[in-house]
Amino acid sequence: MVSSPIYKQHFSLETGICLEDETISVEAYGVRINADRVEVNLNGVPK
Repeated sequence: MVSSPIYKQHFSLETGICLEDETISVEAYGVRINADRVEVNLNGVPK
C-alpha cells in the first residue's frame, strides 16, 4: 500500500486501485529484482 498525504487515499501497489474508492486508480508497474538491479515493466502490470 502507498498513501497520498494530501488526499488521504491509499492505493494498492499491485493494482493501483484506491482502497477507499475503487473508481480511482493510479498507474501500477510490475517490478523485479535481477541481481543488484530493479527492473520495471513500463508496459504496466502483467495480466
